[in-house]
Amino acid sequence: MIKAISFIIKKESVSFSAFRTHYETTHAPLAQELLSPPFYERNYVYETINGNPDIGSISIFKYPDLQTLTTVNNILDSSRAIALREDELKFMQPDKNYFYLVDEKILNSSTNNERAFIVCSNSFDLSDLEGNILSENYFDEYVAYGNSILRAIHYPPIKTEPKNAVRAAAHGDINLITLLMGAQGKGLQVLTKDDKWIDAIAEEGELIINMGDMMARLTNNKLKSTQHRVVNPPKELWGTSRYSVPFFMHPSSDMSLNCLEDCISDAQPKAYEDCTAGEFLEERLKELGLKK
Repeated sequence: MIKAISFIIKKESVSFSAFRTHYETTHAPLAQELLSPPFYERNYVYETINGNPDIGSISIFKYPDLQTLTTVNNILDSSRAIALREDELKFMQPDKNYFYLVDEKILNSSTNNERAFIVCSNSFDLSDLEGNILSENYFDEYVAYGNSILRAIHYPPIKTEPKNAVRAAAHGDINLITLLMGAQGKGLQVLTKDDKWIDAIAEEGELIINMGDMMARLTNNKLKSTQHRVVNPPKELWGTSRYSVPFFMHPSSDMSLNCLEDCISDAQPKAYEDCTAGEFLEERLKELGLKK
């Protein structure tokens, strides 16, 4: 189940009371008739604490899968949605609305939903997402015969007092995404948007997904490269080894990493020069001194 959490920004000239009345009596019926969402909930804001004072509603839509959501987006971009778009201008600021996508299936199956969401939110910034969502099969042709790496990493026992607490310095991975099913013991940490390091631990049945530098380029930093590091365990665990088996998903060398058009806007101009995955990998390996 795909959940879209929408933050609807009201027009400055519209009161909260008028906003709510118009939404319930006019706009919501229009949306329900056009889109037929299986679940549609409006949560009207009456007070904000250190937040956006112009948020009128936090609206929640649920759809069975990404394909259905893509169909809905296509309808919204078509002439069938003219009446709905015209009505939006009467009481909200559509260009300032933003939303997040949440996969309920993943979150509900987790034994630690709060941590799972925090880890994801460190990397994902979908607040300005516009335009069409890519097909769920977009990457298939690029990763089927890509240059992915499955790497086994052994961190040996600590026998003497370490010079510092960091085993692997802070960095972002070069590739598209990195999958980590689990590791023995604490160690992996990710950097939050508030510049705080937090532990990232995959429990049984969980999967940690880090965005890589290639994904950041492709999405013009809509999906940011996850900065992470590995630190030493507590002193009582110095005598034990730590094992980690990350899967680094690299696309084929000819995949374009040109910023997607839907990820470029006046508010977020294009941040990267055009290049292919092969060209970017070559550049980064030279920067790291791994290739001449």
